[in-house]
Amino acid sequence: MIRRKPETLEQIQKVSRLALSLVDPREFHLRDFDHLSDVERFFFWDLVERNSLRVNASHAFKKANREHDVPSPIARAAKRELEREANRELHAAALVQALTIAKIDCIVLKGSVIGHELLSFPGYKRMNDFDFLVKKSDALKTVQVIESLGYQSSRAIFGKSADVDFKKHHSPPFYLPDGACVLGLHWDLLSPHRSERSPLERVWANKSVFRYGDVDAFRLGWDDFLIHLAAHLSDAKIGARELGDVFLVLQKALPAINVDDLMARIREWNAIEKFRNSLGYVLAAFPVLKQRQDIQSLISALESESSEAISAKSQARIAYGEAIIWLRTLVLSRIEKCYALSRLCPDPADRFHFWKASYITAWRAKDEDIGAVRAQIYLGKGKPSTFSRWIFPWKCIRALGKDHGALLIALVTLINAIQAISIGLRLKIGWLKPTGEKLAVQGALMELE
Repeated sequence: MIRRKPETLEQIQKVSRLALSLVDPREFHLRDFDHLSDVERFFFWDLVERNSLRVNASHAFKKANREHDVPSPIARAAKRELEREANRELHAAALVQALTIAKIDCIVLKGSVIGHELLSFPGYKRMNDFDFLVKKSDALKTVQVIESLGYQSSRAIFGKSADVDFKKHHSPPFYLPDGACVLGLHWDLLSPHRSERSPLERVWANKSVFRYGDVDAFRLGWDDFLIHLAAHLSDAKIGARELGDVFLVLQKALPAINVDDLMARIREWNAIEKFRNSLGYVLAAFPVLKQRQDIQSLISALESESSEAISAKSQARIAYGEAIIWLRTLVLSRIEKCYALSRLCPDPADRFHFWKASYITAWRAKDEDIGAVRAQIYLGKGKPSTFSRWIFPWKCIRALGKDHGALLIALVTLINAIQAISIGLRLKIGWLKPTGEKLAVQGALMELE
């Protein structure tokens, strides 16, 4: 019988290293998979699932005529994801073309660029939505173009208008009725409430053209692209997909960094400490980067301008090596989606339902999902107690060790719980159910990891 926990940190590192190599399927070596024990293979496929690397794994094994080695649930899921991505690309390309006809410049963001530009493998990772940036002055006109293509704002589903709120940096998601494509409209790259800032004038001036499907589109300049990715790495959710994006940009788009120029750009973004923090994660997952002299020079430059606490924290992460991706958990992501839905709902009964969904998701979380190995790696302890299932934030804190992201999740969960209890007491409601329409939206969002 397969044991449900690797025996040693060395085993964890070995399996993690192989899973991380899937971020570029061309670099995956089947001989390393063949050397895994049954226990290690179990955890390899667990990491593939946890990090949404199903398409990458299926692609790598198929190229070697070894599809029979891929567990059938993962193979079926990968096929569905590739079909959805191909469909999403058609809709997204149609949007880019429609914006071009309307004389609206748009910059395609994040993973959509990496799949097309760096790997020539658009389905290299599961995409939640199609994110793009327009100028603030074009935002309202862009909404009109989006709606003319049949998209509906998630705000409209909940009885609110699709008006652009310039106090934020992006709109709520826009959906096609059949769920084939979800759009993320941005007029800024970062929230105005963050300490980092995006120098938009320079960002637009440094944009570049790339081929997206059958149309020409813009992307960020690679320096800005890298900083933007680093700024969005969250302490609460670190996995192969997020770290792999940064790694691929460093390896393929910026094989030789001009450290002075990059540091100047990072200062413009006011992102020295955030970049140093994120780079610690990436170097842990992909230690090959530490062999590059320019990366070493970049680390030195960042440390000279970072606080001692950030530098120490980053060095501690690097010591964990590839095992850092055991932080990735789908449960945290799903709780966030339920919480976001509860914020959108004007009806108190629906808000209560979605809070209930977030709590039940936490309650049903398996120890393998949030504790166990990660707690062992970070704190040298075994499984969290059964009682900790009642207190999900504590479980997060144990799993994530000293990372501040866990405290944030704990605070959000506590505030959400207080709100839900308050609503329940006022309305004297039990386990209320939302309308079928809202349940459909919940299903769509819960599909996104």
